[in-house]
Amino acid sequence: MRTATRTITRTRTGVVVLLAFALGCATAGNQRRAADSRQSLAGWEVLVEHGRSDEAERLFDKRLRAEPADPVALFGRAGIAYERGASEQAIAGYAAVLAALHARPDDWGQLLAPVAAGRLLTLYDEVGVATRRRIVSSLHPAELARAAELPWQARVELARLAAHAAREASDAAELARVAERVG
Repeated sequence: MRTATRTITRTRTGVVVLLAFALGCATAGNQRRAADSRQSLAGWEVLVEHGRSDEAERLFDKRLRAEPADPVALFGRAGIAYERGASEQAIAGYAAVLAALHARPDDWGQLLAPVAAGRLLTLYDEVGVATRRRIVSSLHPAELARAAELPWQARVELARLAAHAAREASDAAELARVAERVG
């Protein structure tokens, strides 16, 4: 039991250190963005250091009221939904992260986009057909897979999602379009 507790504590500490390091690197030249990112990271600190998801969620919500497209806060809320097993909410959150990073590229994209895209693909089969159709029609994963603003790992996951959705729909023409668009 003690070993498990120490491992969890080390993991949480490692995540906070990684986020703090990334914050420093991502915002070194822009003080306003640094302050904004610190506001988003406050929720992460509460979540990782203390395990208080309700308080972290409130902090993320507060940040999103001020900046609705903050990818760090969106990712935090999506992560909480993911951990709670709220698949539809998590999918919507991860899709919002990718849309925000596509609309306004951010240094956080290198860290967040691959995980968000991977989780979309993971969660895709956990929700109903109507939700899957809604996500694919609003996110347009095949087109987003070509977005140079997103890291290649995220683009690969988005291409896989587009191909999976086309196969699921038994839509050979769409599968061919996906292959043509993303290679």
